[in-house]
Amino acid sequence: MVKTVEAPINASGLAPVQVTVPRFTPVETVIFAKKRAAARKALETLQPPSDKKYTNWLRRNIAERFEGKAVASPAPKLLVKSENAANVIALPLAQAIRQQPALVAEHLLGDALPASEHYFSALSGALYSDGAFVQVPADTKAEVTIELPAESGKLNAFRIVIVAEKNAEVTIFEKSTCKPRAQTIVTTGTEVYAGPNVTVNYYALQDWPETVTHLAAYRSHQQRDSKLDWLIGSFGGSFSQVLVESGLAGEGASSNIRGTYFGTGEHHYEQQLVANHLAGHTDSNTYARGVAAETSRAVYRGMIKIQPGAHGSSADQNGHAMLLGNDAHVDAIPGLEIDADDVVAGHGATVGQIDPEQLFYLMARGLPEIEARQTIIRGFFEDLFAKIESDSTREAFQRVVETRLRVK
Repeated sequence: MVKTVEAPINASGLAPVQVTVPRFTPVETVIFAKKRAAARKALETLQPPSDKKYTNWLRRNIAERFEGKAVASPAPKLLVKSENAANVIALPLAQAIRQQPALVAEHLLGDALPASEHYFSALSGALYSDGAFVQVPADTKAEVTIELPAESGKLNAFRIVIVAEKNAEVTIFEKSTCKPRAQTIVTTGTEVYAGPNVTVNYYALQDWPETVTHLAAYRSHQQRDSKLDWLIGSFGGSFSQVLVESGLAGEGASSNIRGTYFGTGEHHYEQQLVANHLAGHTDSNTYARGVAAETSRAVYRGMIKIQPGAHGSSADQNGHAMLLGNDAHVDAIPGLEIDADDVVAGHGATVGQIDPEQLFYLMARGLPEIEARQTIIRGFFEDLFAKIESDSTREAFQRVVETRLRVK
């Protein structure tokens, strides 16, 4: 019988939320056992990201989805493209822990995403059985695809660690690869370590079926003059809640934090996008763009944090949402926390229906209404997708939008 850790959590004063998750205690070396124990301890005290108004775990019965779930143990598949592929470490996490324990221990549940940082980090840190570990050495360029599976009816927990050393350039494409039939939970904790003058492009395409509840945290630790582009796509699962945060820890570091989604039916998607300026003269651009159709709901939370001492930093934040129908709903919640001088920061958000003038223009030129609407929706996403460096990855994002358009 699976042992459980029961953590009573108060969700904004509504009522206690009892989240019961499996207790996973694999045989592992002391250093990894200590990391897991710290994550388990954090899991018992951290609150899940539930609130009264926007993403309410009580109303959507999220805690109950954990009941009776055993921990899964699927192994992700990694594919590497690089002229120096032999020098790139790209392994399932369990294999990397066996073969490179000191290297993995240095970064896993480290500064980028410690267990105490967020409920999803504690959850994945306590329960992971596999994941991915990628190290790109200095002056090396690589593309890595991470294919995440899921065992149907279980709690699938992954940790993903990306380490890019000085002057390296790496593109990561994380995608879901299977279709669970029973109610399933997938949770991930992804930490990116970008060394000096490093470029990282991280694209995640979450396209799970209706049976999946998706809970994920992505966070980076960026050194001087590093560049990181995130694009996190929420296109599947009945419930998806994602945190994406760039930690700009070295002067000259920059990040583009992009989130996108397309909700249909009764989907509920939340994306929290955070630019955390820890050092001065850092730059960020935070941008969300999504569609809510039928009775779906989406929540966009944007936050710019300019910490004390991060003088001379620049940050911009925008969120734009399109509603398809009178019963769809999007909440856009931008925010600023500025504790430094000589900074430039701004934010904005829009939520609205398809522009009737655009629709009239296309129909006047011979397009039937449904094709005109589809053309406008494609264009709505295109400026995000055009920035994807990899042709095959861009096509994958475009295909998932086309799939949603065919449903409409």
